[in-house]
Amino acid sequence: MSTLLPEYTLTQRLNGHRGAVNCLVFFRESDLLISGGDDQYIRCWDLQTGECVQELRDARWGQITTLCLLTKVPLLNLSSPVMFIGTGRGYLSMFSFSRRSRVFNAQMSSTELRFDHDDPVEGQAIDEVNGHLAICSHAGRVQVYKIVDSKTLEMKWALNLGQILPISLIFQGDTNDRLCVHSLYDGMARFYEVETSKFIHELGLPGGIGSVTLSQNRHFVAVQNLSSRRFEIYKSTESSHPAMSFSVSAQNRMIKQSAFGEEQCRALTLEHDDDCSNIYCVATDSSSDEHVIASGETEGRSKICIWVKLTDRRFAEDQAKKAELLLLEAQAAKDAEAARQAAIAQKLQDERLAEIEANQQRILEASQSQDSWTQYVILLLLIAAFFIPWKSAYSAFCDLAGMFLSTKIFGSIKIQED
Repeated sequence: MSTLLPEYTLTQRLNGHRGAVNCLVFFRESDLLISGGDDQYIRCWDLQTGECVQELRDARWGQITTLCLLTKVPLLNLSSPVMFIGTGRGYLSMFSFSRRSRVFNAQMSSTELRFDHDDPVEGQAIDEVNGHLAICSHAGRVQVYKIVDSKTLEMKWALNLGQILPISLIFQGDTNDRLCVHSLYDGMARFYEVETSKFIHELGLPGGIGSVTLSQNRHFVAVQNLSSRRFEIYKSTESSHPAMSFSVSAQNRMIKQSAFGEEQCRALTLEHDDDCSNIYCVATDSSSDEHVIASGETEGRSKICIWVKLTDRRFAEDQAKKAELLLLEAQAAKDAEAARQAAIAQKLQDERLAEIEANQQRILEASQSQDSWTQYVILLLLIAAFFIPWKSAYSAFCDLAGMFLSTKIFGSIKIQED
């Protein structure tokens, strides 16, 4: 017997960006999806209505290249979440989120040039344990900051790694005391102490590195191998040998990004309906009830597609509720039919009782009529006794008695016939 599994359903198409959508971040606290693209806009989308509820733009930015969201750091006294925006012209912006109005406060923001104007921000990473932010540039520069508040960063150190094109930054270790930098050109993973910037060691991964993604539970790393065109799963950033490897089909043989999601490993393919457009970014989010995938296109009026699927637990609960509802409906139909049959039987019984009562009433009325006639005859005989001589009275009595008897018999026969 086959087991039913929940499937992804395309629920929304979010239209608004002009040009490639480069980054997507889920903000579940406020049920928002945040997107940034080549049109130099940040857009915030209400996931319930699909409407764009806020647009942010700064003429200094250029294209939006990276996005990350800091929601809570125990060591920092942040009153609200903070969004970090990396741009194509080397700027880094910080926006504080207002929970009351459910928008990012442009008045509580800061924008600083962190790299050269022609050196885009390529990656970001947030250390939610200690309140650190790391950024890297296209030219190979890496910077680590201490997050002071929602508008202020304090630089801890900066390195220039040269023309290696760093594409990923990951804080790691039990206390996030190390920073791992993955680079595209030489396929290396380099490790540094967060507090001192001291170089620890480096690992060479097989093939060039196209993209690197850390799982939500921080246990696994997905690396795109540019040489084999396969994705390789490592059990940690410290591992140099993949635990598993799999291929992903792509029409143009170009994989831009990956994302972890769901509670089980399943293969699926979701396609946009525009064959001329590529998908540059993908983001996932899971709750106790559903899994959500968002992906952004690259061409023209680029749209963002939202797919939703129930979790296995929620799907099983819904299936059980549907089965229970079907049973209740079947029982209700059975009860309704039984009630209908009972009503029909009751109606027939009522009709029979009414017919019997009618017959009894007719018999009673006939009997009452016969009794009245008897009383009338007796009255006439008494009258005759007073006014007619005895012999004449006797003769009249006999005649009346004969008439009475013949009438009574005839009436009895008529009642029986009725």
